[in-house]
Amino acid sequence: MGSKTDPSPVAVTNGSGLVELYSSHAKGLVRYVQREAGAKPDREELVPASVTMGSLAAVTGPSGHVTLFYLDQEGQVAAWSPERSLAPTPLGKAVGTGRLSVTRCLIDGFDCTVLAQQSGDGRLALAAYPSEQEAEGLSWSETGERQGNLATVLTRSLDGGLVAMAVADGGVPVATRQKVGAQGLLLEGWRSIG
Repeated sequence: MGSKTDPSPVAVTNGSGLVELYSSHAKGLVRYVQREAGAKPDREELVPASVTMGSLAAVTGPSGHVTLFYLDQEGQVAAWSPERSLAPTPLGKAVGTGRLSVTRCLIDGFDCTVLAQQSGDGRLALAAYPSEQEAEGLSWSETGERQGNLATVLTRSLDGGLVAMAVADGGVPVATRQKVGAQGLLLEGWRSIG
């Protein structure tokens, strides 16, 4: 990929089961797409964008198309989804400076995309919107106790709810999950795991 590329690319499987790899370059975004099973991914043209390296996260939407999220150089969360003809588009101000995490889950029965980032005061901040409806923009809500330096991963539970896992200061793995039956996106308290 070259010496001016992001050291933390992201790979995701699209709705056809093929791999897409995303990275950033000093001049923009780079996408590699597998066109058939077992094939080597093809590199597409660089898309000009202002990207903060190390901030990439991607998710496959209900359409089967991938959306990439990243922080731009102005501190905005931006989204790019080439197969949906979504050019790199700012969605709203980031709540912190670290890497983003993203997944889809059910909120009040609706398929939603949820982004996470550590806020400036060390808490987990979440923003959710109906999947593939980026025009809704982002509104962040902080949750839980301060955890120090969080490295958070989001995933979807078997019942469709959100699960957040992180490694807090001191290397302690912690987790929280969406409260069952609660309206909106309410999380339980952090619990140590392991």
